[in-house]
Amino acid sequence: MINDPYSDLLRPPLDDDELRDMWARNRSPEVHALLWEVKRLQNIVRRAWQFQTFFPTQGYLGGSTRDMVLWHLRDELKNEPYLQGAQRWMEEHEAEQQRAAKASERKDRHQPKG
Repeated sequence: MINDPYSDLLRPPLDDDELRDMWARNRSPEVHALLWEVKRLQNIVRRAWQFQTFFPTQGYLGGSTRDMVLWHLRDELKNEPYLQGAQRWMEEHEAEQQRAAKASERKDRHQPKG
């Protein structure tokens, strides 16, 4: 696959525990502002992950420009610690919604008509 030429220049992503530890070690207004900026960017990352789910999965080669951009976006998103927790929550939330819908269907089937 095609590698991002800048990936070697970047440090590994920080998880929530590492960010909390940084705040505990340095409770300055600058670190506080940076952590709010991280939170804002995490929200953009989450929205990008949600958006990419609307498109079918295609390979990098043989696809359109859109497919190549989506491939790179998905490749970068898969290593985001923030999304790993958010994705688990979304899967659990969707499973709970499906269970509730099935329970509601069963309840509706057993109620008398009329």
